[in-house]
Amino acid sequence: MRSLSSSPKPSEALTTNDADTISRVPINSVRYYFEVDNPVDGNDRYFVGRDGKLVLGDSDLSRIRTFATQRAASQFFDLMNGRYGGRPLYQRSNIRKCDL
Repeated sequence: MRSLSSSPKPSEALTTNDADTISRVPINSVRYYFEVDNPVDGNDRYFVGRDGKLVLGDSDLSRIRTFATQRAASQFFDLMNGRYGGRPLYQRSNIRKCDL
């Protein structure tokens, strides 16, 4: 049987007594987006844009259509039948650290 220690280990959850510590931790924001057609080495990468057009990977990344949840991204994928302009969609994600 496992005994409880008075100080939590990194893998243990923090209690409400640690609320001041929790509020100072930066929040990670996960965004999901879709790459159109998996590029062959050396080819340009294209993504689904906010305006419905293809966006080149090295252009302004704020033009890429993103989804806040895995569920929303999956619904878009299902709506498009996994294809965009006849080419397959590949779901990607990134994590951004937000400043508090």
